Amino acid sequence: MVAWLVTAHGLRNVLDVGCGVGFFSRYLASLGLEVMSLDARSENISVAQERHPDINFFIEDIENPKAKKLGSLISYFALALLYHLEIPFSQFVTFMH
Repeated sequence: MVAWLVTAHGLRNVLDVGCGVGFFSRYLASLGLEVMSLDARSENISVAQERHPDINFFIEDIENPKAKKLGSLISYFALALLYHLEIPFSQFVTFMH
């Protein structure tokens, strides 16, 4: 379904929020997307950067208001993340403005 969305909507970039060790970041990059990936756990980002040096990974807590400094993007990928947030969608809205 993700591949169809990329093609159907002409997506060019994506923010992978809660990327873990980068498994889905790699998949998204394989679809030709420019991928920026975030995770709050530094150990996850260390492993992700080692496994996928061509993808931009950042240690960032999406619930921290400073996360907005990353700018706005057109598409977001947050597989299995929303139920972990204190107020789901609150920080995603800040990226859309």
